[in-house]
Amino acid sequence: MARIHGPVGVAIQAKSPAEIAVSILAELIEQFHESEKAHSEPVYAVA
Repeated sequence: MARIHGPVGVAIQAKSPAEIAVSILAELIEQFHESEKAHSEPVYAVA
């Protein structure tokens, strides 16, 4: 539950169900790219 936040979606003044879906998907894409940045440091193998 700690990872859940609201309200969901990017603030684009969405009104219709399709617009709300686009808003939610935009936030998911944004979160995905932010998590990629956090894990983009090189990983070195240890022999």
